[in-house]
Amino acid sequence: MDDSALRRKIEDELEFVPCGDAAHIEVAVSNGVVTLTGDVENLAQKIAAEKAAQAVKGVSAVADEIEVHPYRIKAVDMLNPERASRNGICGEVAAALKRTPDIDATGIMIVAHSDRVALLGKVSSSQQRDAAERAALSAPGVVAIENRLEIE
Repeated sequence: MDDSALRRKIEDELEFVPCGDAAHIEVAVSNGVVTLTGDVENLAQKIAAEKAAQAVKGVSAVADEIEVHPYRIKAVDMLNPERASRNGICGEVAAALKRTPDIDATGIMIVAHSDRVALLGKVSSSQQRDAAERAALSAPGVVAIENRLEIE
């Protein structure tokens, strides 16, 4: 398969994965090596885009240069600056945890430094620990997670 056909196939694949608006992701291919550039809203979308490209037959390597830019946080900042300054990324992660039915978030503390988040506290199972990490990864603006949740 030539590079242009491979690029089209990857772009088609990106339309079907939860990586946000695929129009924000550029795909370049040279001799089967794929370079992804552009931006997405969260780390989970970045990972999904990379995995989708890797899964396409004919891809020999993927260089993931996608950047995480929290569009929704910027919108909140403009629409409700008080909420954004009060909650920021911690509020986004807390909302993501509350939306996840498999998590009892009452024992979880969220600590953020810029776009990096640490989850601290106790949960009742490894499934809850993993679900909390996945939920935090999906929060707009999060680019790194340190999961220090303990299982009681």
